[in-house]
Amino acid sequence: MTTHGQAPVFQWKGMPMTTHTLHRALVLDDGEFYVELNENFAVDEAPGFLQRRCYVGVTTPGGYECVGSFAQDPRGRWQASVDAPYDPATDSDSRSLGRHSSRMDAIVALWSARRQALCRHKSD
Repeated sequence: MTTHGQAPVFQWKGMPMTTHTLHRALVLDDGEFYVELNENFAVDEAPGFLQRRCYVGVTTPGGYECVGSFAQDPRGRWQASVDAPYDPATDSDSRSLGRHSSRMDAIVALWSARRQALCRHKSD
């Protein structure tokens, strides 16, 4: 990651991927989905969330729902997952997108699977 002023630019395969805003660490944004870093961690080490914009309501007061995440496991690998329908066989409501050697690879896996995430709220 490099910084230009106050906005970090993440590099993946030599190409700049994103910047972050001053009020939250926004990584990617396509207008419907966005990936943001957890503000409780240093930017270089932060896990993050895949968010989907939706209507503002009682359960979504910010107008978004979390539909995935990425985080570093105790062995230093980065794991990513998206929300999925509950599976009683695995007792899970998420689908693993694998373990990755870098945070950027986990973000790419998460972003690539964004449209397969289980979304519980209307988009508008």
